[in-house]
Amino acid sequence: MSALELNEREERNKLRSVVIKAENNKLISKEEVGLVVMLVERFRAEADKKMRQLYTLQGEVAQLRTNEQIVTNMIESIISAAERDVARQETFSQIKETREALEAAKEATSSIEQTDENQQ
Repeated sequence: MSALELNEREERNKLRSVVIKAENNKLISKEEVGLVVMLVERFRAEADKKMRQLYTLQGEVAQLRTNEQIVTNMIESIISAAERDVARQETFSQIKETREALEAAKEATSSIEQTDENQQ
């Protein structure tokens, strides 16, 4: 038996004993006892209903916070991917420029060698 069930049982026993004592002392009638018990049970049922609503809302809030974190993580991933793409493009551009410079240097070297051969 859980602590919550034990607590509820103690509350019910207390209500019963208080109502029975009041009835025995002729402070309230049997009908009033029934009315008091019914009202208290209604209050308990409403409290239980509100607790279930609270748990539902807590679950919904937790889900919304999780959704927020998912969206934040997605945006961070998109930013990282975009940064990697820019770095990749810059690297390809540098490689292309280096190749072009090497080809130009080769052409210049070969034209100098050809000129030397022609002069000899």
